[in-house]
Amino acid sequence: MDNPDESCGEREKAAHANCSDHQSRVYSRHLDELSTLLIERDGTLFLKVRASPGSSREGVRGLHGGALRVAVRAPPERGKANRAIRALLARVLRLRKNQIALESGSGSREKCFVIDGVSRAEIEERIRSLLETSLPDSRP
Repeated sequence: MDNPDESCGEREKAAHANCSDHQSRVYSRHLDELSTLLIERDGTLFLKVRASPGSSREGVRGLHGGALRVAVRAPPERGKANRAIRALLARVLRLRKNQIALESGSGSREKCFVIDGVSRAEIEERIRSLLETSLPDSRP
């Protein structure tokens, strides 16, 4: 500790190690939440979504409270945001628009979409892949 520059360097190294460990835990937690955002009932697959309408950028922003967090530019009026979210989900999950429909939450941030014609395992894999590319600051 005679040289303040050396101790500062050590603190920075320790902080960086803690940050990397934190990022690993955050990323793992996101992947663990996949099981809660997809619900399968009577052969029907439901996807829980947390909407952020009127955003400056569109895209999947991660997971929030057991739901896929999605941001769209469209304003939350007259169904514009709901249509934009449906189109975005179809694009990023590689679905046809007729394979995804809004089930509930048309006037709420918390929404539920029905996905048809794709297995739960396939959608989980697509979401996992999507999160890996959309959350670069949360990966180990």
